[in-house]
Amino acid sequence: MCMINQVSLPLKVMMLLVALTGFYLKTSGQNLISNFSFENHKLCPDDRYFGKTTWPVNDWYNVNDGTPDYYHRCSYGKVSIPSNWAGEAQPVHGNAYMGLYLWGKSDYREYIGVELTDSLVAGVRYYFEGYYQIAHFSHYVTGSIGIAFTKEPRYGFLAQPINYDPQIYVRKKDALEGNVFEWEIIEGSFVARGGEKYLSVGNFDKGENVASAEIFVNAQKEFELQNRSYAFIDHFRLWKEGTEIPADSSFK
Repeated sequence: MCMINQVSLPLKVMMLLVALTGFYLKTSGQNLISNFSFENHKLCPDDRYFGKTTWPVNDWYNVNDGTPDYYHRCSYGKVSIPSNWAGEAQPVHGNAYMGLYLWGKSDYREYIGVELTDSLVAGVRYYFEGYYQIAHFSHYVTGSIGIAFTKEPRYGFLAQPINYDPQIYVRKKDALEGNVFEWEIIEGSFVARGGEKYLSVGNFDKGENVASAEIFVNAQKEFELQNRSYAFIDHFRLWKEGTEIPADSSFK
């Protein structure tokens, strides 16, 4: 009799955990973006990212020949958190975020992309939410950033603009509008055409359409930020209409 009780108790506990897990998934919804807070990584970054062979972040990839940067609390120096080469910022949630150039006088651009966990369904509305912050040491502030969903992965060359009209975007008429050096939200919804499986993030607007403002006090802080606008990005979520917004972080 004692043996039956000893066996049944773990089974009851397991059944309860399964039930609670099912309830959690049902109420929190499914995020279609894997590693959406950039927590999962192959290695702790020890310097700025300069080569595709040492790409440290799981699931995400470099879209063109730019050099996006990965920041994590486990690091020190140029890519540490909260203080690093580009400024100072705490993550929206968790221990990591990414950084990329949104604009430069030479029209230098950087993008990163990720494969969604499932293809989008035609005629269904999807909701997106993410965050970006202009780095404190940027010489320029820009008001353009977009999220593009495509059937095939987007690729570009020479760190130049990628010609695409994103489904979700921020386009400020005044670059200094809002809380420039704090986390700002990127949000919106769209109806899928069907088959979209890849997400790319960056500034897709043509140079003449990008609102920018020079911040003179930051002109000499960092040589590589002169004549350019650089931003941190974090915490991306994509979910289907009719489901609840996913949980706050992929970090457990």
